[in-house]
Amino acid sequence: MARCATLTVLSLCLMGCGRGEEAPQAPVTADTATASQPAAAEAAPPARWDIKSQKDNDGNVVAIAVYKNGGGDVHQELRGFSAQPIENMENGELVDVNCDGNRDIMLMEFLPAGGNVPYLYWIYNPASDRFECRPPSGQASCSLQFPKVDCEKGGFDTEERDSATTYFERRWEWRGVQLTLTREIENEFTENGQKKVTIRELDNGELKVTKSYIE
Repeated sequence: MARCATLTVLSLCLMGCGRGEEAPQAPVTADTATASQPAAAEAAPPARWDIKSQKDNDGNVVAIAVYKNGGGDVHQELRGFSAQPIENMENGELVDVNCDGNRDIMLMEFLPAGGNVPYLYWIYNPASDRFECRPPSGQASCSLQFPKVDCEKGGFDTEERDSATTYFERRWEWRGVQLTLTREIENEFTENGQKKVTIRELDNGELKVTKSYIE
């Protein structure tokens, strides 16, 4: 009887295999599904940049050579400007101007007699792997009076003297890739010693007066 039972089981197995039935598969779990996926590529480390200015015969900075990751070949050359920075700033600075985690290039344009120190700047574009001029709203050139950039605020404030009696306090913020003037306070000293304050704020793409008073 035992031998008959064994033959019966063997016959059933052969019949099933003959019909092309597959052996049952192990259930797919979260662990096995994850293990079957290809490992994600690790993020590339940030590039290391070196910058060196080039001068003309008059001593003006007219170009910046950009080197990447210690390479000896020029990765990019910035031209189309003329600057007269002070001696210890003639090679420019690497600063995260637009607060995206990538370092950008700033170069003092010249040192004026007053307090409005203009800087040229180029924003690093990861997609093109190049430094690009992105002018502020209302301007054709990438030149602006830069204080220390504060990424916690998402922008920065500038103070610019327009004349002996008028100066402006301006708030700049990044709106996507556009550096945008969002608030302006005009301070004008009158002949009688008072100060007229006019506040303008961005509204539908235009600066509009929101408040005006005399101090």
